[in-house]
Amino acid sequence: MIIFLIDYNTYIKLLIFTMRVLKILLFICFLIIWNRVYSNDYFYTSSNLNSYESNLSELSSWRSYLARVNFILWKYSNNNDVLLKFHNKIIELKTNIETKSIDYSDDVVNLIYYMDLKVYFLLVDLWEMHLWEDEEIKEDIIYPWFWDEYNDSEKNITAWNDFTIMSWKTSSRYESVDVWTVTFYIEGVDAQNLKYSIDYANLYFEWIFISKISSSDIKILSSNKVSLTFENLEDFIVPQKEVSFRLWIKAKSIWYERIWKTIKDVRVTSVNISEAVWVNSWNNINAFTTTISVEWFSIVPWIPVVSVINDLNNSTVVKLNISWEFWDSKIDLNNSKPKIEIKKLKFSVYDNSNTATFRLVNTDNTGDSIIWVINWTILEFDLSAMNEVNKTITSWKWEDYEIFISNTDRWLSLNLLKDGLTYDVLWVSWADNLNINMNNSISLWYRDF
Repeated sequence: MIIFLIDYNTYIKLLIFTMRVLKILLFICFLIIWNRVYSNDYFYTSSNLNSYESNLSELSSWRSYLARVNFILWKYSNNNDVLLKFHNKIIELKTNIETKSIDYSDDVVNLIYYMDLKVYFLLVDLWEMHLWEDEEIKEDIIYPWFWDEYNDSEKNITAWNDFTIMSWKTSSRYESVDVWTVTFYIEGVDAQNLKYSIDYANLYFEWIFISKISSSDIKILSSNKVSLTFENLEDFIVPQKEVSFRLWIKAKSIWYERIWKTIKDVRVTSVNISEAVWVNSWNNINAFTTTISVEWFSIVPWIPVVSVINDLNNSTVVKLNISWEFWDSKIDLNNSKPKIEIKKLKFSVYDNSNTATFRLVNTDNTGDSIIWVINWTILEFDLSAMNEVNKTITSWKWEDYEIFISNTDRWLSLNLLKDGLTYDVLWVSWADNLNINMNNSISLWYRDF
């Protein structure tokens, strides 16, 4: 009768110790059962889920890992943030599988697809419990507004031409979303004039036309902000995979007494989804606005075009041709075309000696030249001192320039920057100090002098 041979305090301590040991043993038993019996989890009702799980269960080396994954997902089954982190990581792994950028073994592939379905069912369960009413979750239904490198550069649109001013990629988290109304907000110093400078705007899904609005549908919200609203959409479906959408505009011509000035530096700043429903459940989704980052665009009467005649790969002298791209732009009742006056040319330079001297010459008048010594990595020619006739482009005349390089005996490279040509369109209001805004810089190669 041990109980009568020890005092009460010792008895209590022994009892507590025994309970702790039993608790540890029970937990170990739980893990063993969890590792061997997966069918107890109610999420395994999907045939696909059972298939992936069965494939993994046959691999003894993955059984303990799978048990750990199941335990973590069970522990955080009501934590939206943790599940979404799992979801995002799985998307990354699935992309590796689909693009074959990483050669996973079959067992790893099975595990990834198993976790993908598991997390999906958990998220659906959360939404069935109406956690989506939470403001923080609601605004992430259509996510994320993936950055598209197309938006990463400023753009010029010639009058009477059409252009994509914004491209973006997106997907839906839980199930496909049917968007009925979407509004784009455009801001800039001269945004209010867009109503009179845009002929119409189109919305595209993966290069398929969805909807069109005219200039009369553009609303002026303030002097520096307008909105473009596309309503009653039928094919704006955001699936659970990444897809692309484009906002495309057709600019009006810049005519005499019609549009008096160029539209400079405006951009899309946000997108509002005001009417949308889940495709399967048809439950409404609350309206939300997403702020986005897109570079500026301008509507201009003319755009210079730079062509390379000689580069450093085949000559010690660089030769460039500067012509024009214009559409239906007029400056008077006689349908006269405007002129372009080149103001600056800007290059990026790598000069191993940092002593090079550059001379810009108009080939029609070699006596009219500009000499410039490199300032570290930027070479900028200011053509203000050059005679007007040697820096003016018209509808019947272009200019050729040569760049002579001296005072260097080292390796040197030269590139015309994307915004490396600044110009004025003469006799058109607000058309001064425009940048060419090319899609890419122009490589003029390199040479060891």
